[in-house]
Amino acid sequence: MATVRAGLARPWARVIIGPVELRGWQPAPLPYKELPGLSATLLREHHRLYEGYMRRWDRVYHRLAEWTDEDGDTFDFGRLLAEEGFLRNAVRLHELYFEQLAPGGAGSPEDYFRDKDSMGLVLDALRRAAASSTGWAVFAADLWRGEEYILTMKDHITGFPAGAWPLIVLDCYEHAYFRELSKDAYIKAFLKNLDWNVVAARSKEALTLQPRDPGWIPA
Repeated sequence: MATVRAGLARPWARVIIGPVELRGWQPAPLPYKELPGLSATLLREHHRLYEGYMRRWDRVYHRLAEWTDEDGDTFDFGRLLAEEGFLRNAVRLHELYFEQLAPGGAGSPEDYFRDKDSMGLVLDALRRAAASSTGWAVFAADLWRGEEYILTMKDHITGFPAGAWPLIVLDCYEHAYFRELSKDAYIKAFLKNLDWNVVAARSKEALTLQPRDPGWIPA
């Protein structure tokens, strides 16, 4: 298990939820050893990559927390902020990825969609998005519009729209499958092990978070 330092409060950052120390910097444990179609070795190596992102985020976070003018110019500071944004997504997306899987899957997509035609269209579109993506394919809720849609990300940060709340997060980087599987076989194994109860819980969370739509114009 990777060990990283406790978080520091940054003098220029406002903490909204609570002290960073409460969350800590410990990677979330892998909740299973293997999954049907996804070997223990493949999952273990994938999880280690996530732990590495967590360690990198820890280092960058602390550099920003302790930043002074002697550490660099405005552009150096901006580059570090951009790197932290990349690492935040790398960590969070992987946590969402591992959390939503269970041996053999759980729940039912039929119960989630309640419409077989809609279910087929969404899952087919997700498969197509994943097959074409080099980063992530995500089934998300638009918090402002209150609708579900599919997005694809080139990497950990490029292609993630404002207001997106991830419901299904599919890692399409080659590290997730190429040592043992074709991409098509990997996508099939992913969907076979998807926990639809987690997807439903995320959807309920999205409903509680709906903010005012900045593009809405009163009649």
